Amino acid sequence: MIIYIKNNYKNIVIALSIAMFFACEKAIKEMNNPIDDKKEPIAIVDSLNTIYKNYGEIVINLKAPVMLDFSNIETHPYKEFIKGIHLVRFNTKVDSISVFGDYAISHESKKVTDLRGNVIIINHSENSRLDTEQLYWDQNTGYFFTEKKYKLNNNGDIYYGKGFESNESLENFETSEQTGSVNIKEGTDEQN
Repeated sequence: MIIYIKNNYKNIVIALSIAMFFACEKAIKEMNNPIDDKKEPIAIVDSLNTIYKNYGEIVINLKAPVMLDFSNIETHPYKEFIKGIHLVRFNTKVDSISVFGDYAISHESKKVTDLRGNVIIINHSENSRLDTEQLYWDQNTGYFFTEKKYKLNNNGDIYYGKGFESNESLENFETSEQTGSVNIKEGTDEQN
């Protein structure tokens, strides 16, 4: 009987030791990185107005009422613009564009931004404007795409559709479903 009780105490002590080891391991992990596990932002920025320069020239002006910075999350760091975003991208070789949205989440590692709610893209020099409810912007390739309905005003030609892909200048685009009115210029007599 004494041997049986000693073995039970021994098993209980081993079980408690293992449980304490794993509990301590979790507590140590939380102490080393308390923010990452709780998915809390490392920074909250109010009234953001950031200017990015390249060799002294302004290339991007980013404005947002609030930005949440989750760059502390190791697996997929991101920045979240919960009250909207306004970005102007300047480039002397390509037309400057303005990007607006009610909400945006920018995935830093992939360099893809998901814009949602009243998304507007304007190419100022080409007089083009795209309106949609959601748009993905791949900064690596300089490409916009959406599966949602859109309206494109391209220098007076108005296109409606669903599903849209384009370069940042909105000049070369593809669509899966399209309707709209396009002004066709008549050719000259030289084509005979």
